[in-house]
Amino acid sequence: MVRPTIKIDTAEFTKMYNNRVPTADIADHFHISKSTVRLTRIRLNIPKRRGRFDENEFMRLFNLGTSYPEMSEQLGISKWTIMEIRKRKGLLNRKRGLKRGMR
Repeated sequence: MVRPTIKIDTAEFTKMYNNRVPTADIADHFHISKSTVRLTRIRLNIPKRRGRFDENEFMRLFNLGTSYPEMSEQLGISKWTIMEIRKRKGLLNRKRGLKRGMR
């Protein structure tokens, strides 16, 4: 048995991806997996999406002591991404157990 060949309209795929349609929605539209969306993006030499949030707003919320879950909700990114951005910017990790405003 041979694996079926997937036919994807590359122009439509590129347009959807560049219009920031979520990967899951692109996968549903073309009846493919999210990993196939990623592989198709790579094959078509489409750059990764970056900057899905406002870095100034990130710094403002971080400096106010806003919790990671609250930042996640307000910025529309995951808590994991917030921690990765914090590391990339060289910001210190917050100590657990300290209440905001007590630092």
